[in-house]
Amino acid sequence: MQPTWDDGLVTGVEEIDAGHQRLAAVFDEVLRTLASERGRAPFVAALSHLVDVFCDHLEVEDELMRQMDYGQAEAHRARHDEYLTRLSQLLFDCQKHNGSVVDNINELLFLWKDRHQALFDRPLAEAVKKQRLSLRAIEEEFERPSTFPSPPPLPPSPG
Repeated sequence: MQPTWDDGLVTGVEEIDAGHQRLAAVFDEVLRTLASERGRAPFVAALSHLVDVFCDHLEVEDELMRQMDYGQAEAHRARHDEYLTRLSQLLFDCQKHNGSVVDNINELLFLWKDRHQALFDRPLAEAVKKQRLSLRAIEEEFERPSTFPSPPPLPPSPG
């Protein structure tokens, strides 16, 4: 079994990368549990944990998009909603002993790792990095000593 995380997934935005590494680790656990044939209960527990971790990560990305008034936020959130719906449906099916688990897990992994990353998370990461660079430039400008000469001292007040 091939691990889901590789350095090709790095976006350069710490919050996004940390969430993706955590998602990949939990995805790996889901796949290990599935391959171990320990039964449905451990697999359902691992899959439920994946749903929780995914929801946590969505909150982080949503907050980033909100903070920067990201123009593609609506489309990005729609993909998150679609992915979460599919993941939740898979969990429901597993709990009810319905459907082909392996095919569905592999499809979800492909959609997240190859499609969502490239089409949505990379553009978000680039926008976040660009905004952060702009903010750093503004902060540095305010931190520089002034190049203007000091004003002359005020004359003493009559008194």
